Amino acid sequence: METTMTSGQLGLQLKLFKEKGMTPERWGRILANGAFADLCDPMADLSDRNAWRDVLGLGGLIPETFILEIDYAKLPSAMHMPDDALAWQAPGTHPPIFKVRGKGLVKIEGRLFDFGDDIQKSKVLARIRQTDKKRRWSPGRVEHICAFSDAFPNTKCAFLVIAPGSSTQHNMTRYEPYVMMSVTPHRALTCIDLPNKYSYGRQCRFLAFRPLPEA
Repeated sequence: METTMTSGQLGLQLKLFKEKGMTPERWGRILANGAFADLCDPMADLSDRNAWRDVLGLGGLIPETFILEIDYAKLPSAMHMPDDALAWQAPGTHPPIFKVRGKGLVKIEGRLFDFGDDIQKSKVLARIRQTDKKRRWSPGRVEHICAFSDAFPNTKCAFLVIAPGSSTQHNMTRYEPYVMMSVTPHRALTCIDLPNKYSYGRQCRFLAFRPLPEA
């Protein structure tokens, strides 16, 4: 039985290590722990990835598309504190204010977009809107990111989820709301400023939404 990796597999492993911020020290701890040896065991059952993630304290996977529920009655017009579990954090003593629009209880379809590289805001908005011309996606807003964090309270990922459809200017700086998915529970919503002609780093994912399909 072949037990070595192909050059392509090795390249993917090195790419994954880079994406996950692997260090020699952490890799050494993983090898010493024995968990990697268990993963490589030919008798290991790898069919349920969510079960593995639960054991590792990472929470469930985020599906390609998902349903979000927004209760506008619980969202104040100025988004300082969406609810008791989500503390609103922002730079300075007077945090930026993001107004919401809508009423009642609304369900939408959500999706995270990953463009794989540094990208300017104008291109993010255009690519989100052009992805599906039959059922168009729209850039997510602040109320959607609150609902997203509520929907996946235990999921940990090494990226920022940004709502590119909401922005505000404060002290000559433009801010957008985001949630850091590596922190649970009591995940904090905060703001990202957009220097360099409103460009995002490759660690960003972009929340989008659209109405649910008609029954």
